[in-house]
Amino acid sequence: MPRVSDAYRAKRLDALYRATWGSIARIGIERTTITDIIESSGFSAGMVYNYFASKEDLVDAAHIEAIRRLRGAIESATEKPSPRPDVLFERLIRAIATRPEAGDNAMGALWSMNVSETASPAARAALDEMWRFAADRVAEHALRWERPDGRLVGRAAARADADLFVSVVLGYFAQQRFRTLTSSTPLVDALRSAVTHRAALRRLWSTGR
Repeated sequence: MPRVSDAYRAKRLDALYRATWGSIARIGIERTTITDIIESSGFSAGMVYNYFASKEDLVDAAHIEAIRRLRGAIESATEKPSPRPDVLFERLIRAIATRPEAGDNAMGALWSMNVSETASPAARAALDEMWRFAADRVAEHALRWERPDGRLVGRAAARADADLFVSVVLGYFAQQRFRTLTSSTPLVDALRSAVTHRAALRRLWSTGR
């Protein structure tokens, strides 16, 4: 039997992850079945089970891969100093939205995982680590931003601002995805009532905290 190349394997896994993200983003983790993913991917059941022993293993791997790719988008967007928070916000949104591997389905899957009781400890740990990474990167920018009164903030305040900033960025994608849904659930209703990112940024920086 010929050896499967690393590139071929990576291409198959990418397609499988995309099918997993799409199913989870549409109907959630609990309702997604391995059959849904197999049918969406177009692969045979034998091929899928050759890589993953169960739905749980596949979902876990897909979540961790989505987080890894999202972290890459955040890293590229925060490499250069940004003069203002709105500039960094637009840079982050563009970096995430224009990467096909970190688009709506991946973001929808991450949000579904975030509110699911079935998410694995490994996936939750990866999400927490990504959040800390993003907040650390944003905090370095926030240290250089002047407030309306012309002063700079200390590291603790910059980190608090960064946590809120990351929440707004990720919440923006959740709001974009769920705002057109006609269903009513606590999550969807909360997202519908969320403030826009620009209003949140204006309030944050007008307080001079």
